[in-house]
Amino acid sequence: MICDSFKGHLEESVKKKFKECDYDLAVISDDLTSLCQLLAVAIHKPFKDNLTENSDKENVSYDDASIDDIDDIE
Repeated sequence: MICDSFKGHLEESVKKKFKECDYDLAVISDDLTSLCQLLAVAIHKPFKDNLTENSDKENVSYDDASIDDIDDIE
């Protein structure tokens, strides 16, 4: 799994969850995101922007989600 250097990706709980699921985790610098993570740029970024814009009205933040909210990554 390729992740950018967002601090949430670097938390021990995240690393542990990936390891438990037998995933290798690679962290890239922010300037490589557009080259290595095409889905992050083409789909996830616009989705998160739209979600954040709409959730501001509901007083909910995309960043409130955590790895603990995910029961099973596989």
